Amino acid sequence: MAIVVIRISGQVDVTEKIKSMMNSMGLKKKFSCIILEKDSPLLKKIKDYVAFGILDEKLMERLNKKKKGNYFALPPPKGGLKKSSKVAWPRGILGNHGQDINKLLERMLY
Repeated sequence: MAIVVIRISGQVDVTEKIKSMMNSMGLKKKFSCIILEKDSPLLKKIKDYVAFGILDEKLMERLNKKKKGNYFALPPPKGGLKKSSKVAWPRGILGNHGQDINKLLERMLY
C-alpha cells in the first residue's frame, strides 16, 4: 500500500519546525509530491499542510514519468482546487483523503 503526499500549503505562516520536517521529506515547494511505502508518524504532524491518501497503481506509473530526485514536481490541478485549502477534509482539501486523493492527482497529471 503506497501513500501519496502532496504539499498544498505554501511557505507563508508555516513554523520552522514544520518547514524543516517537510523539507527533510522532500516537500520543499507547493504542489510537490512524494510516495511513502507505509504510514509515517510525520504525517500526523504535517497533516494541516498536505493532502494524502492511498495511491492507485496505474497513477503510480504516470507519476513516475515526472520524477525529479526523490520527489515529484506537479502543476496545480486543472480546474483549480474544488474545496478550501485552509480547512481539513471533508470540507477542505487538506488531510487524509483515502482513495479520493486519486481524483486530485489525476487532475494534476492532465
